[in-house]
Amino acid sequence: MTALVIGAGYIGSALTRLLLARGERVVTLDNCFSAEETTIAGLGQGYPAEAYSFFRGSISEPRDVRRAISAANRPSIVFCLAAQASARADAATPEYTEETNLRGPRLVLDALGQQRQPGASLTIVYASSTRVYGDSLTGGRLPDARTAPYGRFSDLAHLSKIYTEKLHEMYAAPAGPLAGARIVAARLGLVYGVAPVMKTDYRFMTAPNKFCLQAIRGEEIAVWGQQDVALVHVADAARALMALASASGEGYAPVNIAAEVVSVARIAREVGAAAAARGRAVRLSIPDETPAADESWASESRLEDTSPDELATGWVASDLGGAPELDLRRGIAEVLDYFGC
Repeated sequence: MTALVIGAGYIGSALTRLLLARGERVVTLDNCFSAEETTIAGLGQGYPAEAYSFFRGSISEPRDVRRAISAANRPSIVFCLAAQASARADAATPEYTEETNLRGPRLVLDALGQQRQPGASLTIVYASSTRVYGDSLTGGRLPDARTAPYGRFSDLAHLSKIYTEKLHEMYAAPAGPLAGARIVAARLGLVYGVAPVMKTDYRFMTAPNKFCLQAIRGEEIAVWGQQDVALVHVADAARALMALASASGEGYAPVNIAAEVVSVARIAREVGAAAAARGRAVRLSIPDETPAADESWASESRLEDTSPDELATGWVASDLGGAPELDLRRGIAEVLDYFGC
């Protein structure tokens, strides 16, 4: 089997390495917008040359998309991970976000339809986000992906997920251009942990990784607001994406991929405690929180145990092949170690 991974950055690099480790041939397409080309090109290191092919190109350029699909020899499994994912206005222009997140996925679907042989199996796994439920989650739980309404948005990157989910649903419908295909919208929580491609630009980092890097740099960790967020370790995200691609069936379905739902303030406290245990003083600014804002973590600081109310499975065991293997505390420890703590 040849798998096509469109977007081989942070999550895509972990997925690519997992696919290669399981003996699959992988073709990747990435424009290196927020990742080093040498790192992506080197993902196949340690494997036979024919096992891995990297094409530098854009999801929003039809020629680049067609070239990658052709190199994968009409792939039966496609992971569409390419996106401008940052909510920050200074991360990219609105035009770039729209071209990448809206037009790009349509070009992929059209090219797959044009090159697909009649009756050939096709599974597409699209990397969506639990942020489709809105800016915050209610009650520390993930809603049912099959029935929950979309929420309210404050940025183009996450608003675009709604359009693209519905686009995939339309193409997978019985009368759609990709009728008979299986298309899964994998609604990922904030992904954290160490992957082959790591980001150090705060604009493109999720809260756990960003807070860890701030701790290493001796910067104050500032939290704005008390919203809850869904989380999943990058290794579990890659494993879940692979499991979704291997499942049978046809048509469109959304699925949650998250292991925990916690407040951003709690993430900051976890990072503070883990850094303090490694001998680093970390200053936290958490409004209306206990401990008080700007409190420094002492080395003897300990966090209370996580209560059941702060956890949400969001993890469909029958689809994803069992429970997630990594949690926030272990992920924070490895990221701190990676960045030099």
